[in-house]
Amino acid sequence: GFGFAFVTCDGESQWKMEIEPAAGRFTGGQVEIVLNGYAFDSGFFVPFDPVNAAVRLKGSGSEVQSVDITSDVEYGFADGAPLLLAVYEPTSGPRRDRAAVVYAHGGGFVSGSKTSSPAVQYATDLAASGVVAMSINYRLNGIPGIFDAQHDLQAAVRWARDNARSLGIDPDRIYVMGYSAGAIAALFANFNSEDPGDSGTPDVSSEVAGAISLAGFASSALVDPGEPPILMFHGALDTTVPLAWGQAGCDATIAAGNSCEIQVWDDLGHGLERHHVEIVDRTLGFVGAAG
Repeated sequence: GFGFAFVTCDGESQWKMEIEPAAGRFTGGQVEIVLNGYAFDSGFFVPFDPVNAAVRLKGSGSEVQSVDITSDVEYGFADGAPLLLAVYEPTSGPRRDRAAVVYAHGGGFVSGSKTSSPAVQYATDLAASGVVAMSINYRLNGIPGIFDAQHDLQAAVRWARDNARSLGIDPDRIYVMGYSAGAIAALFANFNSEDPGDSGTPDVSSEVAGAISLAGFASSALVDPGEPPILMFHGALDTTVPLAWGQAGCDATIAAGNSCEIQVWDDLGHGLERHHVEIVDRTLGFVGAAG
């Protein structure tokens, strides 16, 4: 059945959480709470599934930061319409040389948006650990529009690089990340910087520092020596994007002398939500953030 979480915050990132019924109690200290991707800034009850809710106690050397969100920032223009993103920034900590992650949502290239639940959840959690995250809208032109999605993601990378000073990011530490269709776009952008498209911010490099793929794949034909590293997460039971497709791209990356790490869960299909916290942690390590 469902339980309730009572969450309070003292304004200094000191969280208290009590779970009812008695599935455990977590109080005091610095706590990261993952409940449907929502952030909490006051005490109230939130319904949750006690089996799937994830609560992580942060170590004494870590800090969960509050997050500032700037919505509907125009990063490009294509097919007669503006392309928008949301910026998720830590509200504290150093405002220079931070890693950045540009996230592309899933939806089979026909649906989804920058406000889809997984996109918001990943962007929020990464920003809470010191990364500047961006969640983007991109053109939804179906499977034939894969390269449109790639080009729009690359335009967002260029926008971030062009605004690196104001965003407080290192222009050489811009990563791309996505789930499903968004992961495919991220991998295509990682391996295909010589085909940047023209969705916005011309004359700026589309190079990325690496890609994080959640249930995605890339054609082995795109992989050349000297490509940026990739980190992949996949379910062995995935029938939407079969594991063999993702594994082939990883194998081709390694064969070309590049770096690929792949985490496979034998009991999962296309959805990876059960391992959200682990994915965030490994992504933070991949981008070199202090989590």
